[in-house]
Amino acid sequence: MEHKIEIYEQKIKNFEESVMFKLNEFNESENQRNKDTQSMILDTFKEERSALNSSVLSLILNKFETEKNLLNSSVQTLILDTFKEEQNVFNSSLENVIDDVMIKSDNIANRLTAQLKQIRKDHSSTVLFKAVYLKEDTNLQGKILVFNTVITNVGHGYDKNTGIFTAPVSGVYLFAVQLCPHKGDHVKVFIIANEKRIGKLTFKNSSDIDDVCVFSYGIQNVLKGQTVLILCSYANHKGDVIYNTSVPENGNSFSGILLNPN
Repeated sequence: MEHKIEIYEQKIKNFEESVMFKLNEFNESENQRNKDTQSMILDTFKEERSALNSSVLSLILNKFETEKNLLNSSVQTLILDTFKEEQNVFNSSLENVIDDVMIKSDNIANRLTAQLKQIRKDHSSTVLFKAVYLKEDTNLQGKILVFNTVITNVGHGYDKNTGIFTAPVSGVYLFAVQLCPHKGDHVKVFIIANEKRIGKLTFKNSSDIDDVCVFSYGIQNVLKGQTVLILCSYANHKGDVIYNTSVPENGNSFSGILLNPN
């Protein structure tokens, strides 16, 4: 009987061990399935998350690209509009500047042309005059001698009504005076250039004839607009002291010539 009990207990023990083994095996298998399930869930989650991240990133990038394109388009439009406005303002300003420059250039060119013409005229003009025959030959002392018959007057500087030469251009001039006092008469005259004496003629005709003439000259730098004349400072009486010859160009005369313009 005891032997049977031992056998029965051994069977129970073996059954328990088998159950425990099966249970352990089931637990291990369950644990492995849990791990596999977790791993599968994690892998699936990772894939879903990666897919979601990729979709979100793609969406963000697409949105960013769209916004960037819109911004670029707006910026480009703004820049082009601003550039066009600035260009229009610049073109308008440039046209005004060009117009001003053209006007000023024309004015400068006109002034330079006029000045050049005047310089050429001043430096190329020949100034020459000769006048003969005294308009008055009595009561001469203190008076300007007026030679009223013009032989030549290049440059139009001599005035036959006043006896005064006005320089049309600046330069070095030679002036000459010739007088023919009556016999026994005595005169003294000066060549006056801009109120300055530059020549003197003094002569007493001691001969027995009237047709005796004397000559004097003066050289002077005369500025444009300055005057030259013949002034009688002395005559021995108030009557007729100067003999006007029948051929006046061979007798009394006042003449001048421009030697060198400056």
